[in-house]
Amino acid sequence: MKYKLSAAMIGIYAAFSIIAYAITPNIEQDVDNGVVRLNGAISAIIGETVALQILRPDVKISNIPGGEGMLEGYSLYVGSQKAGSDGLFSFTVSMPEEKGIYTILISSESQPAESKKVMLAPPEYINSAVALFNQPSADIPALITEYMDLFGFDFDPYNELVSEKKSLTEVYAALTGKNFTTPLALQQAFRKSVFSAYIKQADNSGEIGALISQYSYELFDMNADAYSYYNDADFTALKGREASQQLAYANKSSYKEGFLDDCVALAAVNVSQTFSMADVVFKLFARQFDIDIDAYNSLGSKRELVYKDVIKNDYSTISAFCTAFSDSVKNHQSQKSDSTGGGGKSTGGSNYEFLPKTEQSANTPLTYFKDLDNIQWAAKEVEYLYKKGIVNGRSEGIFDGTGLVTREEFIKMLVESLKLQKGGYTAEFSDMMQDAWYAPYISASVEHNIARGMGDGRFGIGEYITREDMAVMAAGALAAADNPITAGSAIFTDNNDISDYAKESISGLYAKGVINGVGDNRFDPKGNATRGTAAKIVYGLMNITGGVNADE
Repeated sequence: MKYKLSAAMIGIYAAFSIIAYAITPNIEQDVDNGVVRLNGAISAIIGETVALQILRPDVKISNIPGGEGMLEGYSLYVGSQKAGSDGLFSFTVSMPEEKGIYTILISSESQPAESKKVMLAPPEYINSAVALFNQPSADIPALITEYMDLFGFDFDPYNELVSEKKSLTEVYAALTGKNFTTPLALQQAFRKSVFSAYIKQADNSGEIGALISQYSYELFDMNADAYSYYNDADFTALKGREASQQLAYANKSSYKEGFLDDCVALAAVNVSQTFSMADVVFKLFARQFDIDIDAYNSLGSKRELVYKDVIKNDYSTISAFCTAFSDSVKNHQSQKSDSTGGGGKSTGGSNYEFLPKTEQSANTPLTYFKDLDNIQWAAKEVEYLYKKGIVNGRSEGIFDGTGLVTREEFIKMLVESLKLQKGGYTAEFSDMMQDAWYAPYISASVEHNIARGMGDGRFGIGEYITREDMAVMAAGALAAADNPITAGSAIFTDNNDISDYAKESISGLYAKGVINGVGDNRFDPKGNATRGTAAKIVYGLMNITGGVNADE
């Protein structure tokens, strides 16, 4: 049946579609035409190039030598295209002659490469497999197991039904005695029936919410109204379970529409992987969530800390998210000061470039930034670096010391502050554009053994730098300036959480007085570093190398 969206749902879904695109494509094996179609979307940047490579079975990414001419022998397909103004892209690739697990690598100018493994096969093999399901005597459970990879049957809701030994009768019935003409029809029948069986047998409302949140796009795209599977008895039972979650609605229709609206809003929260995306989501759904958006907006740059606090787990109920959000807002309203950084996960995408200004006059007053009260421990350092043209503010008079720093932004600060030579070497990373502002600084950092990338061919463009990686780069910069550190002993209570590659740098910089912890004798190695922390560390490095003039 055609899925009918409520008026509220249409607006929500439209906004959700804009902010939550994933670059990894949907894959359709069209046996009639002998092609594989890969359709997807990126952020709507007009004319952005999307690159696709499909590696042959048994080929590992790490085994591919450099150079464009070396790709063909390892690949089923290598190509690129311009995305449309709406961010949509579509590749059509001839089906392979060899059945196997292929690795799909896809990237764009603004988004780093993502990989996905998928089984591809010749048309004849796929057609014969579909025909087996159409046989009257087909052993459906055995066929599902045998063709798990080929038809995408290996997906979480089905695996959970199996592991918890719940009934699969509805799933098997949906695939029995049918006449599937395409693999897509078979896949959709399987997944629709799994959704229905999962919802009907859910132990609690949280499980249902998590399912719809995670698979809301697919439910819409398949025109599959999961709630059409409910009969009145099912609904009565579900409504009873929902009452304790404050999600009970007056009737089946309002339950369906209201519950799906709630779940799509939660899905938007759960897929928000950058502060800029989450900031839009919080404001977009403020009325539905019933959160104090004015209090949130009053935090200014500290809104980013709220994002770090709340975007940690998938929420299955609105009340759980609202509690976490409100607690975080109240906590940051009450805080009057900050320490040298905080926790959080490393995620992509700063909206700002931490670019140097031209050097300021020594007469520039030590009061240029008006928001340094909450980072008094770094105020002197920030003002000094601003005068030297090494850091800039977010806007006129605003430094945003609690904002986060990306890896390339910190590299630029290091190269500029220590006056390291640029231009003698060209670094090559899969997510690096050679004509971008950061390119000469990253190349200089590699040449001087300051940075090595993420270990998977990427530098980590746009990703917020962790405190331990900042320490490693800072120690490398000192070595490049002929001031190598000497490792000290473990001094933080969370030393076991520090990666082995970073322990020497952290202990050595601590011994030199360049870095400190975050309180309670913790270093918080996996937490993201703030702009205030970055400024303090860079100033400390300059002080060691003689770059700080106390009279300035």
